[in-house]
Amino acid sequence: MMINLLFLLLGILLDSISNTLLVTDFSYQSLVLTSFYALNILFILSHSISQKQLWSFGMLLALLSEIARPNSYLFSFLIIALIIILLNLFNKTIGESLITQVIISSVLIFCFQMISYSLYSIVKAINISFITFIQIEVIGNLFLNVIVSLIVIFINSKRIDYLERKDQFKRSKEKVLIIESED
Repeated sequence: MMINLLFLLLGILLDSISNTLLVTDFSYQSLVLTSFYALNILFILSHSISQKQLWSFGMLLALLSEIARPNSYLFSFLIIALIIILLNLFNKTIGESLITQVIISSVLIFCFQMISYSLYSIVKAINISFITFIQIEVIGNLFLNVIVSLIVIFINSKRIDYLERKDQFKRSKEKVLIIESED
């Protein structure tokens, strides 16, 4: 949880810096933010992933985000899905269900990107001061990241409950079969 909070704070800090330096280039700034949403979601979904893999994932996604600078939202959605698939191919312990993990991560990131873009457009239309805009952006990103974390934690807890029940059912079925074979 502490590592997750550190990534959250690092994401907000870098997003604020990117706003200051690249305020006219929203597509790049939103992709930087996307990479940290992806890290946050992937970390919550994958308790078994190592810190080294997590950093590698973040660096690779940031690099691809830079390459995809004149992108559409769909392209960043596909990049995230592709990286999660590749990580799962190399490490089978990352997720129980690859398809579920890709869908949950990608859809949540896509939705929150669109919300972030909408907030940015509203703030720009109101034409408030730059300092106020940065403050709103930082608070907004923190709020969105907390919400997305809670959603993913809830989904993950339900998934774990389901897997535990499935495992218990399997074990009880095996016990019944053993008893029947002994009879």
